[in-house]
Amino acid sequence: MIEDMGLTIEERFFVKNISYGFLNKYLNPPEIDPAFGKIVGDSLVYLGSRVDPSDIEEYSCMSTYKENKIYYKLNSHGHRCEEFKDLDDSKTNILFAGCSATFGEALPEGYTWDNHLYKKLQNVYDNLGPFNSLGYPGQGADHIVDNVISYCNIFGNPKMIYVLLPDYGRMKSWDSNKQSFNTIYANAEEGLYKDKIDLHNFLLESVRSIQRLSDYCTINNITLFITTWDAPTSYILSRLNLKSFISIYNSEKNPQLLYPLDYELEVEPYSDYNFLFDAADNQHYGLMGQLAFAKTIYEKSKELGVI
Repeated sequence: MIEDMGLTIEERFFVKNISYGFLNKYLNPPEIDPAFGKIVGDSLVYLGSRVDPSDIEEYSCMSTYKENKIYYKLNSHGHRCEEFKDLDDSKTNILFAGCSATFGEALPEGYTWDNHLYKKLQNVYDNLGPFNSLGYPGQGADHIVDNVISYCNIFGNPKMIYVLLPDYGRMKSWDSNKQSFNTIYANAEEGLYKDKIDLHNFLLESVRSIQRLSDYCTINNITLFITTWDAPTSYILSRLNLKSFISIYNSEKNPQLLYPLDYELEVEPYSDYNFLFDAADNQHYGLMGQLAFAKTIYEKSKELGVI
């Protein structure tokens, strides 16, 4: 339980109160666009279970949000990047992973933080490997870590792994009716969610997953940068002194990214882009948020000597 994780009484209060309130406000499971019917909730959540081309024409699909149509071009494992191949060890291979914020749900191609960070890293490494990203809608830390390790086992170990976690109120569960894994949310009210799993167990599962990936990377000499876009989760995890977790926020109160954007220099060039502030669904980060995550993670990497 949380009492065994070294948190003070005040920090346990923060976990039980601030986080519950945050989850109630932000973690209502979003309605999945019908176009995701072939993707979310089926076997694609595990690498090695390939997309059937007869189900998704050219491994792609389209989602419509009011008047906005967003086209997702997927590789044959259901991820929004080029086809995975065995890694060339002569190159500097970097893997990205995360949830819908990394997938770019309701955003056009190339808008996400990992795309922008990859472009920055092209100026650092002359022999950078292909852009490989395991961003996938709805996944929690446990599912993301499972996919990262599956990728490594199948295609080889990269030099670096960047992971942008969601809030900790998500957990992978087996759906016996669909015969597949899905995600349960801390505050959901239907189906499996009626089990009312204690919120602390969600946190414990996230911590175990982070430690598991950290251990894997240590053993295999992989540089790991793992953080979260969710400020309350960032505060809690940073207090646990996990060696691989890096907070990108400056404080737990009125949190701001450590390296905010210079609007005139870094946002104005994109001012004519669609979805500058919000994605098409008005739920996910728009281009500005994605740019801010890319900058902060890049600058923090330099500060820590990761790159």
